[in-house]
Amino acid sequence: MVPPSMYRPFVIIVLFAWAPARCSQPTADRSGSASHNASKQPPMRPSPMTPAAAGPRRRPGKKRATAGPTSDRLKIRKACLSLYRARITHLSALLAKIGLHRTQAQLVKDYGLNSDETLRACMELTPAQRRCVIALPNPLIAEQPCRLDVSLGLRAPPALMALLTPKPVAVDEATARHQLTSLRGRWVHESSAGRRTEIEIGPGGRATFRHFRDNRPQGGASHSVLSIRRRRELLRRRAVTVQRYVYLRVNRNNFTLSGNLLHTATPIRKRTEFRLILARDRVLRLAGGQCEVIDLGYLSGHAATCTWSPDGVGQVPVLRIAYLVGRWKQEARFFLVGTHLLDERLYQRRFVRR
Repeated sequence: MVPPSMYRPFVIIVLFAWAPARCSQPTADRSGSASHNASKQPPMRPSPMTPAAAGPRRRPGKKRATAGPTSDRLKIRKACLSLYRARITHLSALLAKIGLHRTQAQLVKDYGLNSDETLRACMELTPAQRRCVIALPNPLIAEQPCRLDVSLGLRAPPALMALLTPKPVAVDEATARHQLTSLRGRWVHESSAGRRTEIEIGPGGRATFRHFRDNRPQGGASHSVLSIRRRRELLRRRAVTVQRYVYLRVNRNNFTLSGNLLHTATPIRKRTEFRLILARDRVLRLAGGQCEVIDLGYLSGHAATCTWSPDGVGQVPVLRIAYLVGRWKQEARFFLVGTHLLDERLYQRRFVRR
């Protein structure tokens, strides 16, 4: 008698041989319809080599031309970059007038013109706005004529402004000590809206600041130590911080002091020839009787009028400047104190000895 284990291989072989035969072609079901089962089979996908899948034949090595959003954006970027480069060339010639020589490549790097972030405002204009901008004498001054919600002007590079700012001049220890000694005493500055600041300065530059409004103290007294290391600069050291002030001694009983470093005090030699920083991105050039504002934001020059007149109170000479940026009128005043032109806001921050 044959053991049961001898039948197992035979059964397996028969099953594997029989299963494909059953699935290879449709057979009649119990209803006798073979075509019904065949219709339920998934349709055969065409071979990649069949004409239906191959599609139109193309010559090898040739790509189909496409004009999509990416190519359009590259064209817009190229047009915007070309627009700014033209203004950079104009700015380079303007800077040469004040003795600052920067090549186009240097200015492109200063302004970061190869960055999409710098060109973003221009690239997001509509086609109609872009046509309007290109038609202007200066395409960057386009907010009003082209009704833009954004400015195409650039931010003046700090490195470029540093080249235009008068270099600070250090003072020796003996001079600094003498200047601090001359500041001993009580000083008062009164501004509009009933505000008053008092500074009590003692030996070694130790100072106490007090603030008032309508003769009422605003907060407690603030103690610090003052020091002078450079001309037109005063340092105020508190517990863990050091603040830099624009400082100029006007005379024995007056000095100016401002924590806003944009309030400038510019030394000049002659009233008829100098350069002067007007704002964070504009420089005034006065030479040969001509007054011009060099705009580092709009990369252009604006014709200006410059007139001298006394202020009518202390007969201090005042420089009045007026110019147009597009259709916007701009004005500024500077006060001549000794050999320095003081920004109007700095001149108003005068402290008087009491």
